[in-house]
Amino acid sequence: MRGGKFKEWDGGGRVPAVVYWERSESNYKNLSSQVTGFVDIVPTVKEIIGDSNILKRAYDGISIFPVLKGDTKCIDRDFYLGCGAVVNKDYKFIKKDGNPKLNLTEDFLVDYQTDPYERKNASMNNEQILKRLYQVIEKYDTIMPLVPEIPYGKGQKGGEGSERMESNALIILNISFVYSMIASVIQNEVKNFFSLNMQREGILLYALYDG
Repeated sequence: MRGGKFKEWDGGGRVPAVVYWERSESNYKNLSSQVTGFVDIVPTVKEIIGDSNILKRAYDGISIFPVLKGDTKCIDRDFYLGCGAVVNKDYKFIKKDGNPKLNLTEDFLVDYQTDPYERKNASMNNEQILKRLYQVIEKYDTIMPLVPEIPYGKGQKGGEGSERMESNALIILNISFVYSMIASVIQNEVKNFFSLNMQREGILLYALYDG
């Protein structure tokens, strides 16, 4: 796979997802190429345990329960990777000015049907697809986060010493705060079903799309 960590190529974020459900009504043993990620955990578990409460906040995630139980092989969806990139089962689009680490000089479209290793830019032959995925990215890029973001790349360049230490400290603080916010949201939105119903159902979820 092309790329590495902190890059929007598959080598930077594509990992297997494993869901183990000990007490399911039937033995679901399915393999799928479903595009999924951590944002799908809450909607999926809500459907599994039959929680019909409407979430107070809009979620990017979807329930992949139909895929887990074999009702469908794949749900067609656009998954936002951040840094001006979006992927679905057929294509990946990366804006040239999204992630400076990629050093792109033009927008890049991957056609997975003909180029699974992300080597060729298919932008010229797929203008309508390019336009639609660009609009998907624009929609997500206008969303303001609950927790202020540290500017991308801050602390990665420049001198040593106090400036870098201060930047690293801010990043650690920001990550800790984000995780505490996530825990709070989960607790408030789904009323502790992680600690109660997931334990009852015997569900374990492992590494999803690690963008």
